[in-house]
Amino acid sequence: MTRSALAGDHTRRRWTEMHYMQASALSYMQFMTQVMWAGQGLDGKPPKLMPWSLPDLRTPEQIAEDEARAQRVAKFLASVKPPALDPEAERRWREAVEQRRQAAKQAV
Repeated sequence: MTRSALAGDHTRRRWTEMHYMQASALSYMQFMTQVMWAGQGLDGKPPKLMPWSLPDLRTPEQIAEDEARAQRVAKFLASVKPPALDPEAERRWREAVEQRRQAAKQAV
């Protein structure tokens, strides 16, 4: 019995051995296409081939935890954003620089 079956994951279908064999065959054929393209000296670059997408091996609980963690990290990063990346702080800084330039012109 697989670990996912032992964990009770019967609703989400994960990859079987057939999926892995098909993915490896597709990857091999794409690689050979690129090699043959270069070997035959065809004009241009070989076509961009999309790899077989991997299954999401996370459980729904893990996905929810990852999304919650990403939201917490985004909230934290927004709270500690440097002033240079804050448009309002940058505007205030530019205004202060302009005021100093005006004051320097008046002093001369």
